[in-house]
Amino acid sequence: MLKRMGRTTPGRHRVAVELTARRLRAVSAVCLDGGGLRLEATVVKPRPDGLDTIESQAQWVADMLDAAGIPRCACIVSVPREDVVLKRQELPGASPADLPAMAALATARDLPIDPETAVIDSLPVHHGDETAEVLSAAIPASDLDDVRRRMKLAGRPARVVTLRLFGAEALAPRIGSLVIVDISGSHVEVLWVEDGEPRRARSATLDADNLDAIVSAVTLEVRRTWLAWRTEGEGPEPARVYLSGPVAIVSQLAEPVSSITAAPAVVVDVPEGIDDAGRDLQEVRSLAGLLVAENTGRAWIDLLNPRQSPDRAAQLRQRVLLGILALVVLLGGIWAWGGRRERVLMQQLDQVETARDRLDKQWWRFNRDSFKLGHLELWTSTGPDLAADLGAVLIAVGPPGDVLLDDVVLSLDMNAVDAPRGTAPTKWTLPWSERVTIEAEASSRDQAEALRSRLARTEPWVVTTSGADAADGRRLPNDMTLRLDRVSSSETPSP
Repeated sequence: MLKRMGRTTPGRHRVAVELTARRLRAVSAVCLDGGGLRLEATVVKPRPDGLDTIESQAQWVADMLDAAGIPRCACIVSVPREDVVLKRQELPGASPADLPAMAALATARDLPIDPETAVIDSLPVHHGDETAEVLSAAIPASDLDDVRRRMKLAGRPARVVTLRLFGAEALAPRIGSLVIVDISGSHVEVLWVEDGEPRRARSATLDADNLDAIVSAVTLEVRRTWLAWRTEGEGPEPARVYLSGPVAIVSQLAEPVSSITAAPAVVVDVPEGIDDAGRDLQEVRSLAGLLVAENTGRAWIDLLNPRQSPDRAAQLRQRVLLGILALVVLLGGIWAWGGRRERVLMQQLDQVETARDRLDKQWWRFNRDSFKLGHLELWTSTGPDLAADLGAVLIAVGPPGDVLLDDVVLSLDMNAVDAPRGTAPTKWTLPWSERVTIEAEASSRDQAEALRSRLARTEPWVVTTSGADAADGRRLPNDMTLRLDRVSSSETPSP
């Protein structure tokens, strides 16, 4: 079960940071559309004295990274090799799913610290028919918490905590058996890689402070490592040895390292898959390799997210527990739901009754006021236009001449409002009737009849004669009395 990181998204920054007892190193790169990386910034700073607290360390790291223009984002943290217990183990043949638990148990037995306070991760490097080879790493949980806290305070929270050797491993092609010698800062890493998977690794601190002494120290460490591997059993038969580090050092190491390993030594320039953009990678090449390893999805150890063996019985336990839980929930739910539903309904009933008592009087008052308003509006808006009716009569009579008016009387009779039970005021009606009584004198009976005819043509009037026409007018010979009646649509004129 290999832990691999997915390929990164173009345009996103990638940052790797390493803080040792002597110096701070960091690289920042941005993902390109073609899948590669372009280097944006590097930091190599000696660690000053007096950084005794996590807070002071975090502040100094933040200041250095900010000054170099390295963005504040989640980053890969490389922990110093001396802070980690790294072991290669051969375990009895087992399924890949069981290897993390087996490796953790085997590593815990040999730890110099309490296994309960350690974080262990493992990387399967070879799985045969009978045995499996695993590379395990352990770190005290307190140290890991310090790393996490330091980087969070520095504004670059850790998302991966790993070892620099996986960056060195990414510097070489994934073909055959290779040995990689990485000199970074005050440390040298010697790594044996088989088909792209790390088999063994060894690290040492370089105490020398001049070029010749450093070359001699690295040569001695390569010789020790080579002899140790050969003594322990079948050692590597490398096709090549890759040298990574400052040019002044690795250029002098090619010949002695090649002599020790009996393999040609090649100086690594720029890691494949990264554009250095003209920046110097001599001191940070292995950190750049960590970015390449993540970008290409290589397997590595991540102490922040250690591998876990799957719990084979977990699924069955979960199903049993879910079944029991479902039964309890069903039985208890029915009881609880019934009681809760009853309480809710009773509360709603109490609220409705309270609201009914409070709104009952208001409702009756509102209906009463609505009926009053309906009556008023009906009385004020119902009935004929008396002025218009009088004007129509005068127009029919015409100017003084053959007909003279003696008297005109208008009367309006409005009955009670017709309000059927259960109807709104908009459905009510107010019956009315209007009467116009005209007393006039005409020069002849023909003129009187002509006036009657004109009035009769004026709808909706019903014209009747009150009394007989007589030749006893005071100003004109014929005296007459006419009565004009009309009613609302629901009424018929009275006789």
